[in-house]
Amino acid sequence: MADSAHYKPSRFNFKTRNENGDLVVYNSYTGVVGVVPEEDQATVEAALKPQAVLTELDGILADLKEGGLLVAAEEDEFAKADDLHRELFERDDLFELTIMPTEECNFRCVYCYEDFAVKEMKPEIREGIKNLVAERAPHIKYLNISWFGGEPTEAPDVILELSAYFLELCEKYGIQYSSAMTTNGYNLKPDLFKKLVDDCRITSYNITLDGCGEEHDKRRIKKGGGATFETILSNLKAMKETDYEYHCQLRTNFDKNSLDEVPRLMDYLLDVFDGDPRFPVYYRNIGKWGGPNDESLEVCDGSQGIKEMFSLHKKAKDKGLSLAVIENIIAPHSHVCYAALPFHFVIGANGLVRKCTVALDLAENHVGQLDETGNLNLNEERFNLWVEANETVDSGCQKCFFRPSCQGAACPLERIQNGIQPCPPTKTHMKYALDVLTS
Repeated sequence: MADSAHYKPSRFNFKTRNENGDLVVYNSYTGVVGVVPEEDQATVEAALKPQAVLTELDGILADLKEGGLLVAAEEDEFAKADDLHRELFERDDLFELTIMPTEECNFRCVYCYEDFAVKEMKPEIREGIKNLVAERAPHIKYLNISWFGGEPTEAPDVILELSAYFLELCEKYGIQYSSAMTTNGYNLKPDLFKKLVDDCRITSYNITLDGCGEEHDKRRIKKGGGATFETILSNLKAMKETDYEYHCQLRTNFDKNSLDEVPRLMDYLLDVFDGDPRFPVYYRNIGKWGGPNDESLEVCDGSQGIKEMFSLHKKAKDKGLSLAVIENIIAPHSHVCYAALPFHFVIGANGLVRKCTVALDLAENHVGQLDETGNLNLNEERFNLWVEANETVDSGCQKCFFRPSCQGAACPLERIQNGIQPCPPTKTHMKYALDVLTS
């Protein structure tokens, strides 16, 4: 039966053609992506014109309504976007910490930006973290912990101690707990991996492989020199043999010199992991992130780097590899940086409180100092630089089709450093992102 109300195209629509020539439509408020059948393309093109008004929705037009691409004519989509923003930024049931149990590392990767000056977290900082979470626990429903470094597995006792405490609190207060780790994978021997999953409930891992064998070893070098690839692969193979439920993203950082190597790594991973969905892949162009080797890096910069990134994901998908991150990048909230969220803090091994894990030495990123009682001792002026400059104050962001996804908060660091609001790569190269997903 036809719908007799009045409808208009959503302001959050985007449409393009993929490499197969198919018409692809997308709505950033709902996250819906669709490939339009050839016989319906003219109807959809007409329906999604900016000034279109429709009174009868059936067939493909009913599908557009269901996906949020057509909305009621009286719908205030600005108000809906405001509500979506508050839904995330004003949450009081969620608390997130990125914890650096040590800032030392057993690698010296050529593109690394860290200085490794701070060693293992001291007992008084651990107590401060416990007291901080204990104070929040009676008031929250969700606790998310991310382990970062340096290399977090260089301080396993810190991870085990704090995780046990968090889990005890979550059991006491009925809190839903999740935990993730960014690790180079070198120390992730079977015994440690078992402890991290069983005792710490860390079920999401991010491990980098920058090529096969020697190609990886040129970039991800052991402290003091030496290869790392074979040890990491041995650990990953042992992880694969378990029946644990976990997610281990295999990230590859590429530059101009390694682009040709990446497809060979894809074939290698297909052979090793045999389609195991627990090991999705992700590709990212290396940047000059502030490390001592920046001037010598042959980076794929700007638009070219982003195009290469999406091209590699397309090749990986065509080969049959899983793309967990790419499949999620078009959802609402998906491009809001953790540093922009008022309930997320980075706790350094020395108790220094930051918002961002990249610009570790930037003064504006030093927003507080955790003490043993659990007080963050926040510098409110610096803290607000990260959490208040977003779509709520940026008129350009308010009018953007991608607003529900990034909410003007894709990279508060870039706004702080350069005074501009950066658009996320997915928005500026949406055609390439949708091509990966639909062709």
